[in-house]
Amino acid sequence: MLLFLSDLTGKKHFLDSKVKKKFFLVSVILLVFCFYTKILAQEKTKIKIERAGFFEKDKNKFPDASVLTRDKDQKVLISHDGVLMTCNQAFFYEERNFIEAFGEVSLKQGDTLDLKANYLEYNGDTKLVFASGNVILNEPESELYTETLYFDRKKQEAFYNEKGKLIRTLTDTIFSDRGTFFANEKKYRFEKNVDLRTPKYNIYSDILNYFTETGKSYFSGPTDIITDDSRIYCEIGYYDTTNDNGYFIKNSKIDFEEYVINGDSIYFDKSTNYASATNNIKILDTINKTLTTGHYAEIHRSVDSMFIKKRALIASFKESDTTYFGDKMSPLSDTTNLAPAMAGTDLYSHIRYMTYTTIPTYVITLIVFIILSYSLEISSAGEMSDINSLSDTLLNDFYISPILFVVPAIVILLAFLKVKPVIALS
Repeated sequence: MLLFLSDLTGKKHFLDSKVKKKFFLVSVILLVFCFYTKILAQEKTKIKIERAGFFEKDKNKFPDASVLTRDKDQKVLISHDGVLMTCNQAFFYEERNFIEAFGEVSLKQGDTLDLKANYLEYNGDTKLVFASGNVILNEPESELYTETLYFDRKKQEAFYNEKGKLIRTLTDTIFSDRGTFFANEKKYRFEKNVDLRTPKYNIYSDILNYFTETGKSYFSGPTDIITDDSRIYCEIGYYDTTNDNGYFIKNSKIDFEEYVINGDSIYFDKSTNYASATNNIKILDTINKTLTTGHYAEIHRSVDSMFIKKRALIASFKESDTTYFGDKMSPLSDTTNLAPAMAGTDLYSHIRYMTYTTIPTYVITLIVFIILSYSLEISSAGEMSDINSLSDTLLNDFYISPILFVVPAIVILLAFLKVKPVIALS
């Protein structure tokens, strides 16, 4: 009997624990449901009309809308979840929680954003904004001017695709075809035909990320930075418009008046006229006619000083005043190889373009000498004997034979076949 009672007592406890578990599970589900219901209710707050001079509701003309119009003293005032809107006239679609605003429209989000336009649409449920006509987006550090703008208040992102102009602190002006503003990061992402202009330089790029608080620009794609005395090219990098310094990588190059610097990465400070480069460096001194290579370099332009280390090598070259085939157009010539290497082209394209000026020069010179030879008159036997003496001296002191044309003929043939040359510095 006691065993039977103990079994019943055990079963009762088991059933109670199952009920408690189910009750706990139902309670959690109800709490989660109430929590999300509250969130959804908060997200879909109703648009509120704070002030309107005139209120009209005509079901024939405007079946779904209430027409709000300003009076002579004050504009229509509308509020919704942290924003205030003012305008001359508004159509309020209460069931859709939607506003159309016309004339001198302004939408203010606290003290962080102020949007002005001729026309504006606002959806209270999705918090999406569309503005058009003389659109101006103000934030503490900058002003954006465009014709149309889309603004997502939930994501805090604004977007335009009909060209825009950004002005920051009256010094930086940026033009682009498209752009996105990330309000939380205080950052613009400009795309397509980007042109950043300052009093000291211009930046042209495909994609530029610009922080309005610091003035730092991060760019990707082919980018040119042009100043009054330099030109910088890279495909990835950044520039600080406030402090006038930048860092460039991927095909980076700085072209000064007296130096051309190539390197895997280059740092440049315009305020101190200082540049440093790292890895696979080539520095062409256009004044002293030298080419310096290495893997780390520093250039101080203000004192005309250069320091380079890590497999440093410097080569000098000299160009003669006279143009002739042997030096200028031979694939074995030092300057013929150096020029295309620094310009970024291939050797034989360089030689081909040189023929456009060299060959006409030789043709004209040949014609002049032929004319002079036919017009030359030997006036006396003495002059003829001098010529014969010079000819005999050449024959005695030098071996003159058609065999001597074999080497240049081979060089010309190999050049024609575009065989890779052995660079010989002589």
